[in-house]
Amino acid sequence: LPWGRGDKGYRNIAETDIIEVLADVDGQFKTDPKRQYLYGFSMGAAGTLRFAQLDIDRWTAVGAYSGSLRNPTPEEVAKFKDTPVWLTWGALETRLVNANAELIKMFEEAGVEVKATQVEGVGHRYLGEYQKDLLDWLLTKSK
Repeated sequence: LPWGRGDKGYRNIAETDIIEVLADVDGQFKTDPKRQYLYGFSMGAAGTLRFAQLDIDRWTAVGAYSGSLRNPTPEEVAKFKDTPVWLTWGALETRLVNANAELIKMFEEAGVEVKATQVEGVGHRYLGEYQKDLLDWLLTKSK
């Protein structure tokens, strides 16, 4: 789990699966509550931004690569006020260029600490220095 539950856009039953996995991890391991990060790519990045809102106080920082929120409301965006967000996408991902420009504007208006990187010459591709940079950025954050 959650892989075997089908493609649900990391919503509904997929959210339940992730919540159950987190509860299992919390029950078996001691983790640092000041250093809890959430990161996703593509549909998982959109899912990350949605899922983070369910328990926003848990997350130290959120990273989303090649994803965005579709039709976000000001209330959804405001939930990130105390949680830094880094959005990264490839310049060749034309559907994300405008969506993330609007999301960044909404984050800034809500007072969210947002970092944004458009990677020139890159499309919907997972591996690269930009991925490492985003993950390294997460590790600089602590509550």
